[in-house]
Amino acid sequence: MPLNSLARTRRYGLHWILFIIDEVHEALADPIYGKEITEALKDLMRIGRACGLHFEIASQRTDADSIPTIISGMPILRVAFHQNGQ
Repeated sequence: MPLNSLARTRRYGLHWILFIIDEVHEALADPIYGKEITEALKDLMRIGRACGLHFEIASQRTDADSIPTIISGMPILRVAFHQNGQ
């Protein structure tokens, strides 16, 4: 059975799993574990939709230096909020 149909097949009883990662740029910019976290997140996001894994990643810094393009290019939906200075 193809991997992408596992989550869609109801007879297996698989439920969706939601991962919410706030301030993801802090983890990805870590000098010791940043590359390892980036690779793990990339692999999980790549096969995640097929297996019922859904990721919500949030960051206050969305520049190319804080979140690698391979991670920022995978989400299906992007939402950006802007707050004016107070």
